[in-house]
Amino acid sequence: MATTASGFPPKDASDDQFQLTHHRLLGIPEILIDVFSNCSPSTNAALTRVCRTWSDLASDQLWSSLPSLLPLLRILLPLVLVDDALDFDLTARAPNWERFWALASRVRKLEHDDGPSGGTTELPTEPSGRISPNVIPFLLLRQSWTSKQFLLPNLQTLKWSIWWEDSFLQLSHFLSPTLRNLILYIEEPVPVDHATRNLERLALLPSMNLERLNIGTHYRIEDLDEQVALVVASFVKSQPTLSILDLSKLWSRGEVVRGFVQHEGLQCLELNLCPGTPLALLLDFAEEFSPRLRRLALHFLCDGELPTPDVVRVPFPKLEVLGVGAATAASTARAIAIGEFLASVVSEGTRLAYMPDNWVGNDAFDTTNWKRSSRAGHWVEVAAILGSAQRLQKVASEKALRAKEFQRF
Repeated sequence: MATTASGFPPKDASDDQFQLTHHRLLGIPEILIDVFSNCSPSTNAALTRVCRTWSDLASDQLWSSLPSLLPLLRILLPLVLVDDALDFDLTARAPNWERFWALASRVRKLEHDDGPSGGTTELPTEPSGRISPNVIPFLLLRQSWTSKQFLLPNLQTLKWSIWWEDSFLQLSHFLSPTLRNLILYIEEPVPVDHATRNLERLALLPSMNLERLNIGTHYRIEDLDEQVALVVASFVKSQPTLSILDLSKLWSRGEVVRGFVQHEGLQCLELNLCPGTPLALLLDFAEEFSPRLRRLALHFLCDGELPTPDVVRVPFPKLEVLGVGAATAASTARAIAIGEFLASVVSEGTRLAYMPDNWVGNDAFDTTNWKRSSRAGHWVEVAAILGSAQRLQKVASEKALRAKEFQRF
C-alpha cells in the first residue's frame, strides 16, 4: 500500500478535491505552514492523513524538530538493546532507506540526550537514548554509496548531551554547513581528557558558520572545567561568525576571554569566570567588546575599589542587559557607589539582571523576576540609582541635541 511521507495511507483524489473546493484558503501553502507550525506533534501527525495537500506540509512540521534521534532511526529499522545501547535489528526487515533519507532532509532541529533520562519511553526496557557504536557507521556506509554528504543536510540547531565516550564521535557526523546553533553539555561520566581531546578535533574542522554556541559541563569541579575551557577557547576562535556565546555552565578564567576579542559580530556573551570577576574589570570588557555587545553576563565581585566615572573612556553604547550573577552589594553606601559606576559604563537603556539563588541553571538575563526575591537586597537600590542616573543622562542628551539644532538656525 502506498504511504504518505509520514507513513500513513493517503486519502484519494476525491477527498483532496472536496477539501480544496470547500475551504479554498486552506489550500494555500503559506497559510497552512503558519497554522501547522503552531500545532503539537500529535496534531500534525493527524493532519498528515487529511489529504495529499496537507500531508507533505504537516509532515515537514512534524519532522522539522526532533526531541531525540531515535524516532528517525526507527524509520529505517527497529531498535533493540545490545550491551545497554540501542542498535539496529538487522533481522527484522529490509531497511527503509528511501523514507529515512526523505525524512532526514526535513530535520532542522535535533535534541539528543544519551544519558539515563534521554531518548523516548516507547519501550519499557529502554534505559536511555544511548546509541550503539555500530549505528552511525551503518548509516555512513550507505551514505557513501548514495553520494549524500551529510546525514541531516538541513540541520540548523543541534543540542547534544554527552554521557559516554562514543557520543562525541556520533555528534561529529551531524555537523553540517547549515548548522547555526550548537549546544553541547558534557556530563560527569565523560573523562575530562576524552572531552578535551574531542573538542580539539572539533576545533580543527573548517568554520561551520555558527551563530550561537553554548558549551557546558556537569563536572562540578573547577579544575576540570578549566581544562575544558582552554580547549573551548580554541574552538571558539575557529568560529568567527558567532553572535551569541554562552559558557555560563563552564568555569573558566580570564585568559579564555582573549580568544573572543576577534569576534566582531559577538553581541551576547555569558561567562562564569572563577573565582569571580572584579566589577572594575567591566571597563576592560568595554574596551574589548564595545560598541557591538548587546548582552553581557558575568559573576561579578563587588568588594574591590571602583574607578571614578571621570576615568571611563569607552562605555557600552548598545548594551541592553548586564547580568551581574550572584554578586553581593553589602550596604546602601556600596549600592550607591556601584550604581554610579555602572551609570558611567553602560548605556541609557541598559537594564540589570541579578541571580539571587544560583548562577548556574538560571536565566542570567532575566531583568524583572529577580526584584521579587528576598535575596535581591541592595541590588534593588543599585537598579534604582542606575535608573535615576540614566534618566538624567537622557535629559542631558536631549538638551544638548536641542541646543545643537538651535545653533544650526
